[in-house]
Amino acid sequence: MLKKIIISVLLLCSGLVNASVITIDHNRLLPTSGADLIDLEGDGGLDIGMAERYTGGDRSFLDVSSYISSATRMSVGWVAEGTLLDSSLTWIDGYQDPVMSIGAQYLGIYTLTSGLFYGYATITYDGTDMYLTSFTYDDSGSAIRVGQVPSPAPLALLSLGLIGLGVIRRKA
Repeated sequence: MLKKIIISVLLLCSGLVNASVITIDHNRLLPTSGADLIDLEGDGGLDIGMAERYTGGDRSFLDVSSYISSATRMSVGWVAEGTLLDSSLTWIDGYQDPVMSIGAQYLGIYTLTSGLFYGYATITYDGTDMYLTSFTYDDSGSAIRVGQVPSPAPLALLSLGLIGLGVIRRKA
């Protein structure tokens, strides 16, 4: 009986590990002229164009265009960590040129290229160069909170701890 309980909990925990939030590391230096056409979620379709337009020490501009994919929309400017990306936000397609400060900033992305995805691109500016660091999205089509990716490991450890307490109590 104990083996069945442990196997059931392990199967449940393995389901937690396969969360629907996916982060794709791009670590891609953006060009200072022209634009890189980027497949954000790795489905083979080009989603967006990005380039660094101007470098001025502590400020720069990100050239970003969704004209290459009619199924990609962007948040209006940068979104703050903790922002919920869902249908309630204002989404635009076309072109924008948000000012970039040193550090990491987030651009909300809504795409229909291979399903409905809400996500965000992490763009990092170091004072000289600009990088597309990563793209994080929810492949279930659910809303996603910027910068707060759920970690299933603590839930799995909590579940295993509760099972252990139950086993100890049962033996006593």
